[in-house]
This record gives sequence, C-alpha cells and structure tokens, in this order.
Amino acid sequence: MKLKPLAIAALLPIAALAAGEYGGTPADKPTTMERMESGTKAAVDATKRETSDAWITSKVKSAIAVEKDLSSFDVNIETEKGVVQLFGFVETQAQIDHAGKVAASIAGVKSVKNDLKIDSTQSAKSAMKTEAGDAAITTKVKAALVREKDLSAMDINVETENGVVQLAGFVDRKEQIDRASKVVSRVKGVKSVKNDLHLKSGS
Repeated sequence: MKLKPLAIAALLPIAALAAGEYGGTPADKPTTMERMESGTKAAVDATKRETSDAWITSKVKSAIAVEKDLSSFDVNIETEKGVVQLFGFVETQAQIDHAGKVAASIAGVKSVKNDLKIDSTQSAKSAMKTEAGDAAITTKVKAALVREKDLSAMDINVETENGVVQLAGFVDRKEQIDRASKVVSRVKGVKSVKNDLHLKSGS
C-alpha cells in the first residue's frame, strides 16, 4: 500500500524524534579514537595531579622537619589536588598554628586542613627523649675524659641537662680545668659546658 504525501509528512517528526532518542546520526557519536584520546588525556591529567600532590607533600614534610618546635613530632601529611591535610598530635596550640602557616607557605598549596590535635602526653614523651639523649651524652663525655691521660685519674663528675654538660669535682692544675672544657665541648650533642671544676686545696 502506498502512503499518501500527507501521511509521509506526518511521520517525519516521529522519525526525527526516534533518531534523537537512539543517539542521533553516526556523525554525532564520538569515534573510537576520540574516546581513546579522551581516556588517555584523563589518565595523564590524573598522573600529573598525583605527581604534583606527592611533590607538595614532600616539600611540606621537609619544611616542617626543619622547624625546631615541630621537628620532634610525627606530623602526618596528605595532599589531594593541592589541598594539604595535617594530622597527628603536638603539645600546644601554638605548634598547631605554626604547622599550618608552614604548610600554607609552600608553593602549590591551595589550602590547608589543619587537623592536628593537642596531646598532653607528648610533653612526657619529649621529656623521655631528652632524658635518654642526656644520658647518652653523659656516657660519651665520661668516655672522652677517661681517654685523656691527663684527666683519666681525676674524679670528675658529669651531669647533663638538655644537652648542657656540667663538670664538677677537683683537679690538680688549672690546665686540667681548661683541658676538660675543650674535651667535653667536642663531644657530639653537647650544646654548652658549665665547668665547675676546682683546684684541690694546696694546688
């Protein structure tokens, strides 16, 4: 049966609608090559972003590590699209604020999510580390004094507090007092020397 011209005209809008519903003409669809190129570009962009985030994380860690009031703490760092997250525990609010400023100063950092928390036990941990370090310094200082022939027979007492070494006791000569200071100052970890050695009575 042949369709009249009027019937054909009426069906044209329906055909056009159907074509749009099922994706339009082949020319409107992305080719396989275009889809591959799009996927490749997305992968490259993601890799660049991850590399940049890793670089930022590394730079922030390095910057925090050189800050005296932050270097002894385990400040954890994550970066996502230039947004840096800090988390972990420190002793004071001032340290939290300082860490945030340090992170924000790094090139490429868009913003900082500072989730650091105050933990009072950190003070005790720091004190324990200091005590352990002081004990090691005291041991090394005593060993260094013993190796000195001119000082090995002397009863020199050694105490260390936060890297500051105090020498106490009595020696025979002024030269031994001066020598003890020089020997101790060369020991690794010693910040300064308080030499309270005195000459024996009659020396």
